[in-house]
Amino acid sequence: MQHFLWLAYIILFILLAKQGIPYPLLLSYNKHVRRVRDLVIHVNLEDSRDYFDSAIVYVKGGSGGQGSNAFRFGKARQHVAPYGGSGGDGGSVYFCIDRNLNTLRKFRNGHSFHAENGHPGDKEFRNGPYGADLFVTVPAGTLVFDNRTNELLAEVAFPTPKFKIAAGGKGGRGNAANRNKGEKAGCLSPEKGERRWLRLELKLLADVGLIGVPNAGKSTLLKAITNANPKIADYAFTTIVPNLGVCFVDDDPSNTFIVADIPGLIEGAHEGIGLGKDFLKHVEKCRVLIHVVDGSSKDPIQEYLTINKELTLYSKNIALKPQIVVINKIDLPEVQEKLPSLMESFEKIMPHKRLLTISAANRVDVGLLKFKVWNFYSKVKADEIDEGN
Repeated sequence: MQHFLWLAYIILFILLAKQGIPYPLLLSYNKHVRRVRDLVIHVNLEDSRDYFDSAIVYVKGGSGGQGSNAFRFGKARQHVAPYGGSGGDGGSVYFCIDRNLNTLRKFRNGHSFHAENGHPGDKEFRNGPYGADLFVTVPAGTLVFDNRTNELLAEVAFPTPKFKIAAGGKGGRGNAANRNKGEKAGCLSPEKGERRWLRLELKLLADVGLIGVPNAGKSTLLKAITNANPKIADYAFTTIVPNLGVCFVDDDPSNTFIVADIPGLIEGAHEGIGLGKDFLKHVEKCRVLIHVVDGSSKDPIQEYLTINKELTLYSKNIALKPQIVVINKIDLPEVQEKLPSLMESFEKIMPHKRLLTISAANRVDVGLLKFKVWNFYSKVKADEIDEGN
């Protein structure tokens, strides 16, 4: 055992040495282990462009109702004939699509879902009513796994908007079903409903994209309006992979939208210059774009025009996506001084009137921005659904 530990120690030392971690290793063992762990997580994030929301839930189909063992008696109280009804089947649990949901927030703190049990049978051949089915709404595209076996059970997606996840048990047969046995007729036990722990996964697709030049404050804004914690620093290209966050507008779980912080774009991005056109692909599925403008830059107008030009050169469909222009860093004195003239200049060149001013770092008017974006996003989404129908 001791030799095994020394071998593991040597392998770990070699791995850490390749990362430039100095000797002595033993004095700061925990610190270096954390660094290796963070390195592995970082590499995995770079290698994968998929982002998932997940939740664990428990589902239970209703049990079947008990069958009746009733007999009809004659004058001398002898059994004449069995006439007990069967129990009703238990209700099933279904997952069905709700177009208004785009995250698994409602399941975040753990939930269990139980369908109604079947009702027992009664005398005079009366069968028990079936238990009511339970319908649980989930976002489109939700993957449902058995948490114990890791088996993929279903993908809740169109064109099949409803899936049975936990079947209800069959009701017990009453003794009337076996009346040919006479006095020996008995009822059969009901079945229990399916029960299982499930893991739900949802591939997150951004509803709103943050675009702009490097260091315009996109990551700071993402942190201000969502639960994301992106890397923030005073140099360009802080963000090298898209960061996603969920913006909770209020306590209603359906009032959420997913925001993507797209790495900074520069002139020539459509040709792969800078961080390349790979990241422009993340913009394609966004319904709304927030164009973050650095109010402290030397020429905010030119930067705004450059980004829009890159979008047009990459894809005309992206260029036509509705935008909300946000002038950031208004807390700085030099920005406050030129803000009136800057807003006037933007209003002249913008094809719309969706212009807001904020300070993401100091949270100035960030709350107003969040509600404005939600209202506009909801309108765009509703228009798309109407067109699809």
